Amino acid sequence: MNYPVRFLGTDLRVTWDNYVSDGSPAMVLVDEEYDEGTDPSPFVTATVNPPGVQLDEGEVLIKNYSENEGISEALQKAGITEDTGGRINSGFIQLEIHKIK
Repeated sequence: MNYPVRFLGTDLRVTWDNYVSDGSPAMVLVDEEYDEGTDPSPFVTATVNPPGVQLDEGEVLIKNYSENEGISEALQKAGITEDTGGRINSGFIQLEIHKIK
């Protein structure tokens, strides 16, 4: 999946990795302008992976607060994820459960 995403005035591209703790998918957005032969620097990590949270297949937790505020809308607008309406409490905030399209 190589969808363009516009976030904070920057054209980004979704890359996928996995969290070491349990292999869950990690969504990292990188600058669209990086050279293919190089290792891109992350612009923002859109997902989080708190311990003990079980999600359904194809779901991720989106960090839509602090420096990531607005990423939820940007991902949905780009057609990458869909907000399920589910929320996980984490401290004083709620993490959004999104389904990967």
